[in-house]
Amino acid sequence: MRNTTFPLLFLLLSIIFIAPSGVTAGGIGPLPNYVEVNSNQTFVLAYQMWWNINQPAPYGEGYFTCSILLEVNSSTPQFNFTYEGYTCAWENGTEIPLQLVMIRRPPSAPDEILLTFARTEPVEDDGIFWLNVTIRAAGQQNGSYIPNAGGEQTIWTVVIRVWEGPNKEQLGPEPITVNVLRSKYQLMLRAEEINLQWVNASRDERRKLFKELVEIDGEWLYAPEKGPYDPKEGNGTTSVGGYIVEP
Repeated sequence: MRNTTFPLLFLLLSIIFIAPSGVTAGGIGPLPNYVEVNSNQTFVLAYQMWWNINQPAPYGEGYFTCSILLEVNSSTPQFNFTYEGYTCAWENGTEIPLQLVMIRRPPSAPDEILLTFARTEPVEDDGIFWLNVTIRAAGQQNGSYIPNAGGEQTIWTVVIRVWEGPNKEQLGPEPITVNVLRSKYQLMLRAEEINLQWVNASRDERRKLFKELVEIDGEWLYAPEKGPYDPKEGNGTTSVGGYIVEP
């Protein structure tokens, strides 16, 4: 399973937001670090932040920026994710408009996209607010969703910064493990593949295969009965994680 790696050089090049002179930050809650989701379903990355210094401008003015990195490798869409949208609001539901929402594919990382969200105009109100970013566990190809083939993958909170008055806070980069649940059929198929590989595997390879079988056994209890890659009755063959399977 592919995990998105995070090059230091890309971190330095990808931070496009520069803090206004003399403005510092409020606070940031714990970053999301683990998500469990069914293939082709959506999940939300929730970022809690706050401004809490009641001072006149410019000391009580708040700003923030947040960047997230997703894999979008066109050769393996079954392991990709798709950005679906966002909301930014106070805890009472009142919207906080953002001046910057950008989706770009950096030249230094052609198999990834960088999502950047920023409030670049000052906010003088205090309180807790949330940036909720919705992601789908599926890639895209020719205008259609390609459901994620399942397993643990990594996306990144590149950086999150909050400025206000004399306070400043910054977190990131931090990985987020996304466990895309495979159906019982997918798990059974992978177990059969392991049995075939076992015959010619070396001792070290068998240790790895045995560990994966143990993980499959544990995952079976929580696996959905049906998945997007399961064969459909009467519909001929179906592609399962790159394999053609007869129903």
